[in-house]
Amino acid sequence: MPKEPEKYRPIERTFRTLDLTAFARRCDELSFAIRERRPRSTEERVALAQEAAEALTEAYLRLGGDTHKQGSPEAAARVLPVSQAFGEWHESLRRGMRSHTIHRAAAWALRERAEAWLRGRANDEPAAFARAVVAADSDEGLQAMLQELQALVSAPTPASPDAG
Repeated sequence: MPKEPEKYRPIERTFRTLDLTAFARRCDELSFAIRERRPRSTEERVALAQEAAEALTEAYLRLGGDTHKQGSPEAAARVLPVSQAFGEWHESLRRGMRSHTIHRAAAWALRERAEAWLRGRANDEPAAFARAVVAADSDEGLQAMLQELQALVSAPTPASPDAG
């Protein structure tokens, strides 16, 4: 008896909750699902189309978005000084880029161990924030976490000749 193809199941989370790396990965998976040539039920096609629409909307908002919607710096500048509205928006973008940077670096260096390392405490101190949070909070925090990551990558492994 032929095996029934796996049904397409959209993710439970919305795209808005994903960091840039996870968002890009999910968009790639969605693109593959759309291009995949196999029979789908009407329900599967509708779910796939809805998820694609959600991804496109989120991409639009992340790439510049509607300047009149709530949350945009233009909308905020109606009630706040321009310097504050656009300054806060700029800092939000910088925070997002720092987060994206540490996630990509950890994924490259640690592969499947990256998420656990990012959730771990900075400097392994119980009262410290998670590494991902420290890295996203400031340029200094990002540099500190990249250096910690570098030390892990540079450390000899038991399989290496330098492990002694």
